[in-house]
Amino acid sequence: MAADADAQGVAFNVGWTIVSMVLYLASLLVCFELPRPRKEERFPYQARALLRLHGTDGTAREFAGVTRDLSCNGAALLCANAAAVPNGAEGAFWLAPLGWVPCRVARTRKGLIGVALRPDMAARHRLIRLLFSEPAHNIAYEGRPRVAIAQLLRRAFAG
Repeated sequence: MAADADAQGVAFNVGWTIVSMVLYLASLLVCFELPRPRKEERFPYQARALLRLHGTDGTAREFAGVTRDLSCNGAALLCANAAAVPNGAEGAFWLAPLGWVPCRVARTRKGLIGVALRPDMAARHRLIRLLFSEPAHNIAYEGRPRVAIAQLLRRAFAG
């Protein structure tokens, strides 16, 4: 028996199919995460910090600053003497809730020192407690459906 285009419910079924496909597309886009080049999520975290670097002659130099953000494997340190810090230098990074954590200077630029942390298991657990005990910083306090739908469509079709 052939389907009748004038039968009751065909328009409803076509409309419902379109709505379902849009919802499936949205759920497909939401389930994929954007790439994270640093491997760990960075959280805004401002606190006084020290960076102790060991020179080739065995002397230690300390650089004081304020963290801009923090993750389980790195930190961004705002420091007035960032230009004096060599890339690749080994040392230790200090935050009051963590203590000293072994680190390497990953990059420096215009007053900012990128520090790659190398925490042991205990320090990593302290970092996780520090980062995830604070209220979430990325919770939306005001819903803007128009903006959300526009961003979703842009991500779906623009790549």
